[in-house]
Amino acid sequence: MDKCHNHRVLCIEDDEGVQSLITMRLEREGYQVDGSRSFQDGLKRAKEHPYSIILIDYHLPDGEGIDFLKQLHGADDERCFVMLTGMGSEEIIISAFHNGADYYLDKDSELKFLDLLPSVLMQCIEKIDLVREKKRFVEELQTKMDEAVRDNEKKDNFLTTMTHELKTPLYTITGYCECLSEEVYGPLTEKQKQVLAQMQKAAMFLNTVVSDLITMKMLERDKVKLEKKSFCLKETVQFCLDMVRDKAQDKGISIKLEYQLDPEFKLFADPDKMTQVLINLISNAIKYSEKGTVLVRVGQSDFLDIMVQDEGIGIDKENQKKIFEPYIQLPSIKGKRGEGSGLGLAITKRLIELHGGEIALESRLNEGTKIYVRLPVKTNQCVNC
Repeated sequence: MDKCHNHRVLCIEDDEGVQSLITMRLEREGYQVDGSRSFQDGLKRAKEHPYSIILIDYHLPDGEGIDFLKQLHGADDERCFVMLTGMGSEEIIISAFHNGADYYLDKDSELKFLDLLPSVLMQCIEKIDLVREKKRFVEELQTKMDEAVRDNEKKDNFLTTMTHELKTPLYTITGYCECLSEEVYGPLTEKQKQVLAQMQKAAMFLNTVVSDLITMKMLERDKVKLEKKSFCLKETVQFCLDMVRDKAQDKGISIKLEYQLDPEFKLFADPDKMTQVLINLISNAIKYSEKGTVLVRVGQSDFLDIMVQDEGIGIDKENQKKIFEPYIQLPSIKGKRGEGSGLGLAITKRLIELHGGEIALESRLNEGTKIYVRLPVKTNQCVNC
């Protein structure tokens, strides 16, 4: 009964006697009912007042109920329409539902439909409540999404500002380190050279973190564009190995290359992005190893296949599921927190996918990890010199 008081009903019925019976039956249930006996008057009332439920006769002296539905259906989703007719043919029922009726009642001569009215209107109320709840949910969701977008914009702006502020002094520090290493300001003692080397490593590390943050943000915004061209793949692989060799030697790790392609094999891709991918993968293999060998294998089947294998600490099954997600840092040697931004593999994965490729891994704890990169040869136009 309480629910009924919150819903106004408009009954558009040209038979005065039937309209009176409907009104009395619904008022007994607690509904506020207004009556109309013509199409035009009913349409005017429906447009001017917030009726929740409209009962509309199929045939009126100045119009058809179907035309009424066509004009009002969809204008307000919170309204419920009930079609009334004494001509209960299947064609009429289908037409009514097709044009927006929510329910249908056959005005039988014994007036049994009057007993069905309360339950039909309760179903209307339940439908209206569901629509309103859905609207509230969508509005709340939209509000939260708008807040999330604003928060992301703030974070993006913060990161953009901070990376710029970090890059500027980094260039200065790196520049002075180079001048000192070249002894522009005078000779250095052995101790000073050692300290300088540590300073340079720290500056390079910080530069990598900042660069990763910038790259990740650009990837998330789809602003990274590939600049593809043909280049000698073996030279690029060798360059990447040379870049990380000192790091491997410092840890007593050997690097082995198995290059199974023609030495003159050329790859059509973005050479800078492929260099970034390879250095990320090989550096990771070294970082998570204490000893042994890092193997880099390059071959071709129907695809260009690259594998990087280490004999390091491995990755448990739970972490394997999220290893390519941004900002994920796994424990490194002896359970210590991993160094870096946690973006290297996430960036690698997205760069490979930009080339139309895919990346996967196999790993066992305390045995090592294999990372597989597969690039579609035809898509990337790999050609021989």
